[in-house]
Amino acid sequence: MYYTYILRSKKDKKLYIGYSSDLRKRLTYHTSGNVKSTKERRPMDLIFYEAFLSKEDAKRREEYFKTNQGKKALKLMLRNTIKESPRTRAKLGSRIYSGVEQLAARRAHNPKVPGSSPGPATNEVSEGVKRRNNLRFFWT
Repeated sequence: MYYTYILRSKKDKKLYIGYSSDLRKRLTYHTSGNVKSTKERRPMDLIFYEAFLSKEDAKRREEYFKTNQGKKALKLMLRNTIKESPRTRAKLGSRIYSGVEQLAARRAHNPKVPGSSPGPATNEVSEGVKRRNNLRFFWT
């Protein structure tokens, strides 16, 4: 069996993504400070793991989680485990959050976000903005 796992530091709340053929042994290495990349970030919590029959599949999954798309997937899968913080936000990709936050603010009709006030469900045209069902479409 091969494992892809994710650890979260209690110290700085950052994530560590790795894979191993012996998960328990690898976790003891992390907790005892024998892994250079997590030594200064201890203590670490195991927050997620997946088991694979193939080493290549486990490595591929680890590499995927380290991509922007993989970080986005992790954010969705572990949204209750990973608490929002500035460091977590930077680690998981600020571009993902900026669009989601703007959309959420508009839906909540936050007056600080331009164009977020509720409008009629019909189309309105003003200053290069077309509005349909409270969504804005820009054109030049």
